Amino acid sequence: MRRGEQKLFHFLIDPDLKDAEFVQIAGSLSKRPPGDLLHRAWRARRMILDGRLADDVGRPSLEEEVISRVEKLLLGEARLTKKKAMDLLARELRYNKRFPDRVSFARAVELLVRNTTGSAVVSAAQRIRNQLVHSSSSDWPLREG
Repeated sequence: MRRGEQKLFHFLIDPDLKDAEFVQIAGSLSKRPPGDLLHRAWRARRMILDGRLADDVGRPSLEEEVISRVEKLLLGEARLTKKKAMDLLARELRYNKRFPDRVSFARAVELLVRNTTGSAVVSAAQRIRNQLVHSSSSDWPLREG
């Protein structure tokens, strides 16, 4: 058994770990891509090292905040479809990879955040929103006279 497997096994044989928790952990490990688990682990480690773990419980993650902000800007204020918003955002950020088929809007934003930064994604969404809102003609033009 390799060292990493050994550490995981020692964690899983903890007598305080209930069967339901064991099943839940095993399910999480098999369902999630390794990169996602690694990302979550590193984020938790940073929070522990910074002494922020107790403060951050219940607070949305950075990715969740970015997704929420981008949804508000592009889907709410600019009134774009999810597909159009994803395409414009990818183009603005010069993201040349194709999104997987049937990817959710939130997952697409997560991929963009991992490729750049959260602030870069929100800034790109703001630029797109501003271009669309300020350059489009109004559906309700003012009457002259």
